[in-house]
Amino acid sequence: MSKQTRKFRKFEAFLQERLRDPEYARIFLDVALEEYEKDSDRDAFLLALRDVVEAQGGIGKLAKEPNLNRQNLYKALSLEIDSIEIGGAVMRYYIYHDKVTPAAKLHLATCGACKGGRGMHGHQNIDENEWYGPFGSKQEALQAANLKGIGSLLKNCGLCKP
Repeated sequence: MSKQTRKFRKFEAFLQERLRDPEYARIFLDVALEEYEKDSDRDAFLLALRDVVEAQGGIGKLAKEPNLNRQNLYKALSLEIDSIEIGGAVMRYYIYHDKVTPAAKLHLATCGACKGGRGMHGHQNIDENEWYGPFGSKQEALQAANLKGIGSLLKNCGLCKP
């Protein structure tokens, strides 16, 4: 009997591939907008919008559309700014520390893996893993990681890309 091997790819690559399809991207944004209307979570909606913009060719391509300001688009969808404030909502950051591996990941509060510092399963075992935060900026989270001695382990989450 021959052993079959499965090739896995990262979720981000899968999502980007799906979002290149304009119809799928439209449905994805419709769902994100419906969720925003229910919970008013602007940060989650902006993450969905940013994913679609990236998959559809990036901010540069979008900015070529009439009546869109490239600098405002970069500010609203930036991957590099410390915190983003839009209509009073500020993005928050959390750090997940896996003490077993050991590893540490920086997350946006709106990340599906973070869920506002509760994690995917809604709990933590302090001996094995711990969430730190919220932090008001990326810089503040990095400083906290260094103070906790996990700064060298810290990587960005591949899902939310803080």
